[in-house]
Amino acid sequence: MNKKWSFIIDREDWGNGLFSTKEDAIIAGHNLNNYTDKIENHEEITHFLVGQITEPEINFHVEAVLKTVDENYFDEYGEDVDGWYEGISEEDEEILQKMMMKTFKEWIEKTDNKPRFRIVENIEVIFLKK
Repeated sequence: MNKKWSFIIDREDWGNGLFSTKEDAIIAGHNLNNYTDKIENHEEITHFLVGQITEPEINFHVEAVLKTVDENYFDEYGEDVDGWYEGISEEDEEILQKMMMKTFKEWIEKTDNKPRFRIVENIEVIFLKK
């Protein structure tokens, strides 16, 4: 699980960049002049929030995929297929798991289908000094 930090000024969009540390997010938040266009009517900003972002992890259950393929083989080829899935070793499943994860991550990046949802935790209010 890769946790990064971000800040928010309008309670709606945690998309002000991801930072490796809380301190870096706070420094960026203090530089609010670059973000005032995100606030309607450019009202005075007195504080912002900083929080730890957890982006969704990609999980595949390779066993379920192999079972589906096995069922499809059985439907197409009948009882001659029986036992195909049981002959696959755990090592071979792990190889397939890694290959599928790599391919799926590449697909997400290439097609810009990255999930837009995330978990925000450890939220803290940071008041701006006048």
